[in-house]
Amino acid sequence: MKKKITLTTTFIIISSLIILLTYKKDNNVTFSDTLKNNNNILSIMLETSSGSGDYQKSLSNSFPRNGYIFNENLSNCENGSKISWNEENKSVSVKSNKADKCHLYFDIYEPTLAETIINLYTGTQGENSIYYHDSNLTNGANDNSYRYAGSDPNNYVCFGSDEATCPVDNLYRIIGVFNNQIKLIKYDYANSNLLGTNGEYSGYTYLKSSYSKYKGSLTSVDRYYWNKTEKTNSWNASLLNKTNLNINYLNNIGSKWSNMIATNNWRVGGYYSNKATSKVIFQNEMSSSIISSAKVGLVYASDYGFSVDPTIWTRALYEYSSSDITKLNWMYMGMSESTITPTTASSSSMFYIQADGDLLNDEVIYDHAIRPTFYLNNSVIKTSGDGTKANPYRISN
Repeated sequence: MKKKITLTTTFIIISSLIILLTYKKDNNVTFSDTLKNNNNILSIMLETSSGSGDYQKSLSNSFPRNGYIFNENLSNCENGSKISWNEENKSVSVKSNKADKCHLYFDIYEPTLAETIINLYTGTQGENSIYYHDSNLTNGANDNSYRYAGSDPNNYVCFGSDEATCPVDNLYRIIGVFNNQIKLIKYDYANSNLLGTNGEYSGYTYLKSSYSKYKGSLTSVDRYYWNKTEKTNSWNASLLNKTNLNINYLNNIGSKWSNMIATNNWRVGGYYSNKATSKVIFQNEMSSSIISSAKVGLVYASDYGFSVDPTIWTRALYEYSSSDITKLNWMYMGMSESTITPTTASSSSMFYIQADGDLLNDEVIYDHAIRPTFYLNNSVIKTSGDGTKANPYRISN
């Protein structure tokens, strides 16, 4: 993957490589290692802290190998020699016709969160619980996405908090990488502290004590209608979409975090029946010409279907209620929640994830739990963490 220089990189280490060169006219020399410098004159200066402008001499005699990126803008030769860096071979070429001193700069590279997840895919489907949905993946989406599937992958992100220990209300999970963008879903359900008490807020709750399969820690969960105001399954007309998710939620998480969320064209045309596999529903969702341009949405019905172990992808989503299936699906949380996918069988119904785990259709005038879902800007970097629930990925814009 082509790497980018992120202006907001937290730590920058700049290496200054000074090479004394004595060449004949238009001589071109390639160094694959600084120890091969005939004059063996090397000075690498490392910045002591990001943006400080202070440097100390390094004892290293090798080009940076991993975790660095060549800074073409800063690199130069004092007497006009031309330099170029080969990232693949980790070598530098210098073209000169006179003695010269050349300075090569390297910035420490912090990968984006999307690159971090893609790099976890080893080429073997299912390693690190990641599946690459290319044309060779049986029953997959065939959209070149990288998706998590299985019982409990290490796909946790702390979003909305910088506290040393991430609050449970700020835990999110990575659905996958789509066109180099991370797609997140809130780990537990969102309550009125995030979604507000206007829009499609119903005023009713689900109680933890009534749901034995509930995986979260909330005592009660607020419920929201899909579109009781207009009574149609037009997502563009829904106040859950317009008010609760794309005004209240964005305001309540704060500008630092809402600025990390990308505006997305959500395809909201839906599908006819839940008696279909994830692949069939996905193909119909993505072929829709009905678009909702917004930052925040809900999970697609197909996203839920693909989050279960691939051995289940041949099953229709209305068959997902078996305990043998729900325990293989990391996205299943144990209460009834809405998806963004409407049904085409009726102008007033949508798909929702039933408390037992299967996908059912319901009228938009009924209320369910909500989990905000969104795509991060592709510039968002991973700063720390390993993706576990105890040590979720930390991110920065």
